[in-house]
Amino acid sequence: MKRFKKFVLIMSLLPIMVLFTNCSGGFSAQGPESINDSSSVDTPPSTDTGNQPTDPGGGGSTPPTTTPPTTEPPTTTPPPTTTPPKEEPPTTTPPVTSTNPIVMLAVGHQARTVMSCDGGKTWINDRSDNDAARCYQGGLDCDHTPISSMGQTATFANGYFYAQYGWGFDGTTRRSTDGKTWTTIRSGDWAGGIAANGNRVFSLWNDWTYSDDNGTTWKAAKKTYSQWDMNLPLISQTKSKIFAVGRNDKTLQMAMSSDGGMNWAVVSGFKTEWGVSFAESSSGVLISLGTTAGLFARSIDGGKTWTSAQAHSTASLWSSPIMYNGTQFVALAGGKRYVSTDGVAWTATTMVNPPGNGPSAYNPTTKTYSVILNEWNNYYASQKAWVSNDAITWTTLSSTAFKGGHPIIRIITAEVSKSVCP
Repeated sequence: MKRFKKFVLIMSLLPIMVLFTNCSGGFSAQGPESINDSSSVDTPPSTDTGNQPTDPGGGGSTPPTTTPPTTEPPTTTPPPTTTPPKEEPPTTTPPVTSTNPIVMLAVGHQARTVMSCDGGKTWINDRSDNDAARCYQGGLDCDHTPISSMGQTATFANGYFYAQYGWGFDGTTRRSTDGKTWTTIRSGDWAGGIAANGNRVFSLWNDWTYSDDNGTTWKAAKKTYSQWDMNLPLISQTKSKIFAVGRNDKTLQMAMSSDGGMNWAVVSGFKTEWGVSFAESSSGVLISLGTTAGLFARSIDGGKTWTSAQAHSTASLWSSPIMYNGTQFVALAGGKRYVSTDGVAWTATTMVNPPGNGPSAYNPTTKTYSVILNEWNNYYASQKAWVSNDAITWTTLSSTAFKGGHPIIRIITAEVSKSVCP
């Protein structure tokens, strides 16, 4: 039965691959050998990651007992005594966020990971399960292996990187505190993507599951439809939502979760050609790039309803996933940068030395954009990476700053402990 299941899924994969591969990493996981006992699980770094919750309380409970003895000060003393504890978190939290580095982690086939600590200018800790392999050469189909990277293949939360691998073959879910050394926390099923927020981790794995203890134990998620109503799903994550797009008979459909993957519901009226990559503004506007030239979809009610439009009318397809830089949505297509503050009006600017098609990311600390090439037959010596301060003028990295390798599917950003970067 399991062999039949894999045959059916593999045969039906091609339309999904066209949808997601053409937009290079529009969604974001990892590797072999299962280790489920607690002794093998890595522990989070002791230094502050900036993603771990802090106690805003402080110790402001005793002052009221000292105020009563004085009759005149009571009206003036309590405010100064009770206000500081509430004002302390804002003054102590920003330094934690601003001093911790934000890294870029790129994830790809053959369980490859490579990281940048300087906003994509240089890349370090390049590793994979098989450095000697050559994808799509000598009969090696890297899209269908236990260490294939499909969907939203990586995420970060609460001091942990998570990555997930396996497509067409049973793979693994892995975890890391530094993006370099990985521990397998699950094995034995397919991986369609992974997302995380706090200690909640959601995974498309052995049906849909979630964890509330940083991936140590897992529970079944709730859906309002059966597993086969959404076959071969891949997921994408924004700040507050997780989206899953998968096959429903001959068409695709989308489901959405607003609680970290515990509960899911199908989004009615969402057209399959909209769901390539998602971004969310600080005001909650959601934008998804489409599969045809210039197409995008927009939601202003948390993803419940969507409308579509064209950002441009050229023949150029979107070349990278959509990004949000804190004030603008940023998208790339046909040698031009498209930006919008509201997802309605878009402005195009011709790029200088434009990057090729591939996954992209924006680092809010260094205020830099990064793209890694993911075009057919352009890997290893032909694989390139670009960096830009404005997504208009791009610099091609040298072979010492970035070394080509296995196909890269996804780039994520993560605020990590200072010990992660040298």
